[in-house]
Amino acid sequence: VVVADAPYFSRGKKVSYLKFIRQLMKVKTGLIYDVRGDLRNNFFIKFFVRKKLFAGYDVGGGGALLDVVFPFTHGGHVTNLFEPLFNYLGYPGIDITKYWKEDDLPYEEITGQTFPEDFLVVHLGTGAQARKWPVENFIKTIELIDRAIPVYVMGVPADLSAEQMDIISTMPNVVNCIGKYSMLQSIYIVHKCSLFLGLDSGFSHVASLLKKKIVVLFSGTVNKDVWKPFSFYKDQVILLNQKVECDWITGCGKLTCGDNICMKQIAPAKVAEVIRENLNIYHLAS
Repeated sequence: VVVADAPYFSRGKKVSYLKFIRQLMKVKTGLIYDVRGDLRNNFFIKFFVRKKLFAGYDVGGGGALLDVVFPFTHGGHVTNLFEPLFNYLGYPGIDITKYWKEDDLPYEEITGQTFPEDFLVVHLGTGAQARKWPVENFIKTIELIDRAIPVYVMGVPADLSAEQMDIISTMPNVVNCIGKYSMLQSIYIVHKCSLFLGLDSGFSHVASLLKKKIVVLFSGTVNKDVWKPFSFYKDQVILLNQKVECDWITGCGKLTCGDNICMKQIAPAKVAEVIRENLNIYHLAS
């Protein structure tokens, strides 16, 4: 694996173009395939990667730099991006649902602790400020459903204030897991839960790969049809997405937003209602 840190995609760290070019020059391959289809990627890959054939998508204006242009499905889920490459190489398509099992995802079992048979995981975190939901809204939602099911709250201390941490720690039927477990232990907790509530974040994708029923509060920063968590069965992933006046359909692309109305306008009462409905479905199915 060769890592190339594109400065225009880096988060939380400064990356120089010189370092980026040096990283690209370490790549030596027959075929290189750019999944994103971004003109900036195409330019740097074209001129700084040693390769025989350059394939990808002409969706960001860089098609003239490609040796092979693949058809692009606008609005298609990100997991289908490799299908044109497989077709080009003559490989059979892969149906993820047929071979992926929940235990394929690594986790570390938490010993010495008994988990209830049914519980809800609420994950507060996400990688971009524009995709956050106010913590006070999470708290209001938990207050509306904590009598129906135990709630395990996950995240990192930076996700909330000290006062909010104290409130969550003292709520009835709520277990505060924030900052207490490793990544692999946190995956184990999600593995044990009955239902998951989260944001557009890595852990929502983890929950979907564990085949959990999940409720995701999705911002308007990206196209939800492309970037929503993968579904293994009908209605596995429930997206709550508020349409606002600045909605670009394909996403505004913002990592930070001064207003963040696409998230703030998602009402805790609506989220609690969806959770209750799916708890009833889960219990009936069980």
